Amino acid sequence: MDLKTILQFDILGPLGLTNASEDEKREMLEKVSTIVLGEVADRIKQRLNGGKQTEFELLFGNRDSSEKERMEFLRINVPDFEDIALEETLRLKLELMEPVRAA
Repeated sequence: MDLKTILQFDILGPLGLTNASEDEKREMLEKVSTIVLGEVADRIKQRLNGGKQTEFELLFGNRDSSEKERMEFLRINVPDFEDIALEETLRLKLELMEPVRAA
């Protein structure tokens, strides 16, 4: 399966939400996003040393931290952040696609 197919895969179908209301779809997409972000955060924390891990947790755990501050931290300390995010998104999509591909 190629990257384009995976990226275009609609995750709502396998979750039984094709005909769901827009609110239900939005709620599920938020849950899926939370899962992906959690996996990305775990991978980032594993790569950072103790001091940078603490800085990461404080920066991303503080609602007062700006998006600019967070992105600057990632740019400096995790230059391949976008690759990690893409990998985790693809991994989740592949898991969701498995029942569809097996049918």
